[in-house]
Amino acid sequence: MHGSERDQGSLVFDLIEEFRVPFADRIVLGTMGRGLNPEIGSHAFLRTRIRRLLAHGFVRSWTKMIRWRGKAIAPVTILEHQAGALAKLLLGQGEYQPFHMRW
Repeated sequence: MHGSERDQGSLVFDLIEEFRVPFADRIVLGTMGRGLNPEIGSHAFLRTRIRRLLAHGFVRSWTKMIRWRGKAIAPVTILEHQAGALAKLLLGQGEYQPFHMRW
């Protein structure tokens, strides 16, 4: 199902999905809960000011150290670990445990 053709699904999207809710959706919903007005520009895109605000929030959460498997580690490093674990699984050399964010 996953392939390199333009219209085929990509494994990278599946890998990143377990990080979407705690590190992307949480930022958007949290800022909206604090009164963010998602201003839309003339081409139906978010205005630059809003995009920058959301991107800043994402980078801040993506680089903040969190507790994972008994260690303080940045989410970007966890993603690298997960990619390696998935590769080992596909090669029949290991197992894969999905990332679960502790709230």
